[in-house]
Amino acid sequence: MMRESAKTGSESLDVQGVSVPQEDDLRSFLIQAMVENRMSFGDRLPTERELASRFQLTRAAVRRVLLDLERDGRIYRKVGRGTFVSEGSGHAPWSAENWRDIGPKELMEARLAVEPELVRLFVENASSLNEDRLQMCLTRSEAARGFEEFEQWDEALHEAIAEGTRNVLLTEWYVLITKVRKQSRWYGIKRRVYTGDYRSEIERQHRTLVSALIERNEERAVEAARHHLVFIRSGLFGP
Repeated sequence: MMRESAKTGSESLDVQGVSVPQEDDLRSFLIQAMVENRMSFGDRLPTERELASRFQLTRAAVRRVLLDLERDGRIYRKVGRGTFVSEGSGHAPWSAENWRDIGPKELMEARLAVEPELVRLFVENASSLNEDRLQMCLTRSEAARGFEEFEQWDEALHEAIAEGTRNVLLTEWYVLITKVRKQSRWYGIKRRVYTGDYRSEIERQHRTLVSALIERNEERAVEAARHHLVFIRSGLFGP
């Protein structure tokens, strides 16, 4: 049974006097607090207003960080009650050497080579919980307001496919893919092609892919994944 502590992040975290003007620093600070057990399962985080004030960020910036942590499964929100630390949130983030040097074309080559196989393994190994998370990511992406939120839930959807392989090595590999996708070079290119029509087509492709995965139709899912990735590559770099 899920517990929710009356203890808030304000009580368990010493953030007075801390100055972290970058969103990545705030995200790292909160994750470190979870890893070091200064915040544990069920603890309530400080409010967006408190975090914005103490970390000298706008509330919109804090909201992006919290959305990112929610997408990663580290926190969950309850309307009218607050934001809480999820169970199992205290694992240290994985990293690899020189990932910041990976460019968008190299990223798409890797995705095209591997993601269709991730889809195949999802069909073989995924649980009903994996299916539920995949459907949730699809729903949240379609409800996203604007480019940044849509891109975050797009990332989450593809991470959910990797998680559904039930293969730790492949799941951790996809964490690196997401890190590369968060680079400003990738976001800059994606933002240039982001239009209402482009988003509608991506959403249609996501629905086709998710439907095939939940139906455990391997052939249709692999084809949908390849079509989706080729479409993205063509949009970014040309045929």
